[in-house]
Amino acid sequence: SRVDLKMRNILRVDETDRSGSGTGSEGDDSLSELSVSAATAPVPITDRQEALKGILKKRPERQELVELNILKRADVDPSLAATQQALRRAQLTNALEGQLKNRPDVAELEDRKILQFEETVEVLPTFRKSEYNRKPDNDATFRKLTPQLKVAIREELNSYKKHEMPVHEKSARNTCFH
Repeated sequence: SRVDLKMRNILRVDETDRSGSGTGSEGDDSLSELSVSAATAPVPITDRQEALKGILKKRPERQELVELNILKRADVDPSLAATQQALRRAQLTNALEGQLKNRPDVAELEDRKILQFEETVEVLPTFRKSEYNRKPDNDATFRKLTPQLKVAIREELNSYKKHEMPVHEKSARNTCFH
C-alpha cells in the first residue's frame, strides 16, 4: 500500500501529506501521518544499546584478529615491529634467491629425462577467427544433457581411453582422464 511504500522510503513524503491536505481520503491521510511519525520517531536508547551489543557480540575477538594477521600485536613497539617485518622479508628474499641459484639448468633436466625436446616440428595451417562458427546450434544435444547422462558419457570416454584408444607409449603419461 501507499503507507508501506512511504515507510520504506520508496514514496516521497511531502509536506502536504504530513499536514493532511493531500488528495487522498481522510482515513488515508491519518494513516500516513501515523506511519510517518512512527518511522521518524527516535528509537529509545536502550533499544539501540541492545542492538549494538548484539552486533558487537558477533564480532571476532581481538586475539582472533591478531592470529589471522588482520590486526598487529599491540604489545610490541611499532619501530620494533617494523624492524621485525623487514628482517622477515629479508630472510624470505635470501631463501628464495638460494632456491633460484640451486635450480637445475636445462642440460641437467634433459639428462635426467625431465625435459624432452623433439628434433622435428610439425607446422599445421591455421585459420582466422572469422572463418570459424563457434556458436552451438539451438538444438544441440549438450543443452539437453542431464547430470546423470554427463557422468555416464564421462565414464564411457575414460574407459575408451584406458582400454581401446591407441596411444603412443611416450605420450601415454599425458593422456587426461576426467
